Amino acid sequence: MKAQSRNARSRAVDWFLQSLVSIVNNESASIPITLSVGGLLISGEMIGGKTYFNEFARQFKDGFGEISSQTATTIEESFKRLGEVYDLIPQKAREHASLPEPRLIHLRNAQTYHAGGSPIPAEEGALWRGRLEAVDGFSLGRRSLR
Repeated sequence: MKAQSRNARSRAVDWFLQSLVSIVNNESASIPITLSVGGLLISGEMIGGKTYFNEFARQFKDGFGEISSQTATTIEESFKRLGEVYDLIPQKAREHASLPEPRLIHLRNAQTYHAGGSPIPAEEGALWRGRLEAVDGFSLGRRSLR
């Protein structure tokens, strides 16, 4: 019974946003976008999954203070490899293989705002990864800090 109630509450993914994410995952592009997620606005640049993991790897490695260059390289390469799944997308498209629809969206320089528009304080934008099914709506363009 719990599984049924959970499925009844599951949300549909916006097919149009999902197709935009597919395009960005297949190309090396960044698109300014603002998402409405659970009453908050999240504004940033939509990036592909591979770009997300490359940038995440660099930031994560940089978070460690004094470590050997070998350890830093190992950490960075480990996280970068997670993004290799996105290398298969263009190959599968060329082979006309069926591709799974994206379920996640990735943003760079993301800022979060209350529904009323006031920013949630942060020093700078961050990498952000979220489920497409959690997105209530979106608009192209970034919200400016005012």
